[in-house]
Amino acid sequence: PSLPAPTVFLDLDNTLYPFSQNLHDRTVLLVVQCISTKLGISEAEAASLRKSLRLKYPMTIHGLLSEGYFTAEDIQFYLRGTMGPLPVEEEVKPSPGIERMLQSFRPGVAKWIFTNADPPHTQRVLQALQCNPALFDGVVDVLDVGMSTCKPSPWAFLTAMRLARVSDPSLCILVDDSVANLQGARAVGWRTVHVGSPTVADPAVCEFSIPAVTDLPLVMPELFRTAYAEQSTEIFVGVCPDS
Repeated sequence: PSLPAPTVFLDLDNTLYPFSQNLHDRTVLLVVQCISTKLGISEAEAASLRKSLRLKYPMTIHGLLSEGYFTAEDIQFYLRGTMGPLPVEEEVKPSPGIERMLQSFRPGVAKWIFTNADPPHTQRVLQALQCNPALFDGVVDVLDVGMSTCKPSPWAFLTAMRLARVSDPSLCILVDDSVANLQGARAVGWRTVHVGSPTVADPAVCEFSIPAVTDLPLVMPELFRTAYAEQSTEIFVGVCPDS
């Protein structure tokens, strides 16, 4: 009997498109402004608070919720304030290679977006990439897993499995730029691929590290139709980010 087909979970930001320093800097500024507005403190104080929380939590919002600065009722305010104003259309460029890759997966291999962003931001990114959402089997976003339990929380990965109807974690593959997210996935038994640079060897984090998501067929050709996977014979050996 044939083995069950895997499910590939693709991160959105800094994975489906290259890292943008401008988007990163703008996000930090928007987070600071959001904290300043909500707590009634100066932006300098908000920046200091954000910095201290990032030393203890994988995301600023995790710290804001865990330490009582924000409540669940503030989540939509946070999402609108930190994602809505981002210049996605200016920074994210069309990438025909992503659609070609998605269309070239073997039959049975499921493809899901798995993001800590909200639905409006996800839609904007896909539109900017000119990537048809119908090429994915589904989306797991921050509203599905909960802001306080999103990646890299184990709950996020278990929720993604439930939504994708996968019971065996070894059949799940996370493709992500975040070391913390990859470590979280490994902890629950997923396979992992890092996207981006710089890279260093660390098999405890991921099996492979690739410069761009469209290089996935180079390291996991078994996921793709033979003709597409054979377009390149270069293999990126298992190296992972120093982060």
